[in-house]
Amino acid sequence: MAAEREWGAASLLGLIVAGVLIEVAWLAFWPIGLAFTRTPDVSRMALSSPLVGSFTSALQGALAPLLPGISLTQPSPPLLAALGLTFAIAGAAYLAGVTLLARTAGAWRWALPFVVAVTVASQVTLLFAPAVLTTDVFSYLLYGRAVAVYGVDPYLAPPAQFLGDPFLPWIHPLWYGATTVYGPLWTRLSAFFAGLSAPLAPFQQWLLLRALVNVSYGVLLWLAWWILGPDQAGGERGRASRVASFALLAWNPLLQFEVGAGAHNDILMALLLLASLAPIAAWRRGVAADRSWLASFLLLTASGLVKYATAIAAPFLVVVWVRTTRGRWRAGRLLVAAALGGGLALAAGAPWLPGALLPRSAGTLYTNAPWYVVWYWVAQGPGVLVDGVSNLGPDPTDGGRSLVRLALALLFAVYLAWETWRVWRAPGPPVLAIARATTRAFLVLILGVLNGVQAWYWMWALVPAALLGWRDPLARLVVAYSVAAAMTFNVHDYWYVVFSREMPGWLTLAYAVLPPLATALTLIRRAPVGQPPGQVAAARRGAGQSLQATPP
Repeated sequence: MAAEREWGAASLLGLIVAGVLIEVAWLAFWPIGLAFTRTPDVSRMALSSPLVGSFTSALQGALAPLLPGISLTQPSPPLLAALGLTFAIAGAAYLAGVTLLARTAGAWRWALPFVVAVTVASQVTLLFAPAVLTTDVFSYLLYGRAVAVYGVDPYLAPPAQFLGDPFLPWIHPLWYGATTVYGPLWTRLSAFFAGLSAPLAPFQQWLLLRALVNVSYGVLLWLAWWILGPDQAGGERGRASRVASFALLAWNPLLQFEVGAGAHNDILMALLLLASLAPIAAWRRGVAADRSWLASFLLLTASGLVKYATAIAAPFLVVVWVRTTRGRWRAGRLLVAAALGGGLALAAGAPWLPGALLPRSAGTLYTNAPWYVVWYWVAQGPGVLVDGVSNLGPDPTDGGRSLVRLALALLFAVYLAWETWRVWRAPGPPVLAIARATTRAFLVLILGVLNGVQAWYWMWALVPAALLGWRDPLARLVVAYSVAAAMTFNVHDYWYVVFSREMPGWLTLAYAVLPPLATALTLIRRAPVGQPPGQVAAARRGAGQSLQATPP
């Protein structure tokens, strides 16, 4: 008993240290990030606030002794290393905190309030940080203004058409000629916001939109907590598991940074994806099944109308609906749901058809796609993987590139069919079956199919993975990739600025290889003597009839 109390006290102390380190990492980002800001004008406007300016000066003074002789206003190798270290500290503290919560600390009655307090502090810190490392939010604003202010179709008119717009200089030059790549629901929301906020100064519009995106993150966390709730295992272990899964989303450095500082609209897409699972969870608690499935389908449609990626979850939702409903009018109800979903899509995109409902990509803006790397390797030889996969130069042959891309698309379609069949046969709660299949599909999509990948894409897989619980190997794999992506991608974005050359390929390879290796090592470490890790994972999946397995 004394040993258990001692371990419990150590866990609580470790949890508190982990939470403090997460906040310290984001406080360090304030002065470090300023050297890498993409929009100096916006950063100067932020620093003109007496509170932000004085707080930034205080943080710069605290950081200066740790970086003697290093300018905090210009990119340099030490500052780039410090930027990477910031994400590494936040990631390590996150992993330690979630592990401690899953073991014993999550049963502490103040565990959830502490996790929430750290999350709020982190998001406020990142929201008001003067550094701007991504310009996507300015694109959101300008695409919205294209509709609300200029009255044109953003699916046809690129930002370069609005030469006098105050947001144009803040958009990355690569996007000057790109029409919007977002779904019609997001276009409507951004147009509504642009019209509503038009009397405000551009800086105020930017800050307000970022704040609203952060509110979406808060709603997502509340919804995740609700879905994770009633089906947990009872007692202290069940609460520890629930709090750990909540922290898996709340403390994740990629989510915190890309929402708090980046304000990416992917969080709204992920929120609606998670919301589509809530009616199914409610159905298991007594709500009429037909209404639950219909609401789920419409919410998933809305998610896809923000960004098209979540459309891959539709077959999983449909097949579980068909599998779990009874009655002679089952096919008719499915047709009604499809008609309502199609009607929602048409209503959202009506002013801008057909462009609003045609998935688009960034074309050749990003050339790190796996299929492109494969083709370049075939054409140029294996040395490219050593010399660097980030600077592939011009397309070897457009025809060959298209063939590889087509082959990958066909393989992904076959994979989705196989995944749908697995969902049909999956035992256990429907929420778990859909969440697991969606997580796997996003994992395959990000690693093997997409034309270009950004760090925040990992939130797509992270949100459904959280429902599987910290003990689940798939959830751990996605968590590992998200932590690695937060550090690797942000360092990669500024490597050329600092060193005048692309980041070495072995660092990119480390991002791809280390997460599955680390996940495999944790399974081996936890496996009983004489029992392979695969059998352990299978036993856990077979035993888990709640939303989560019990904590370690």
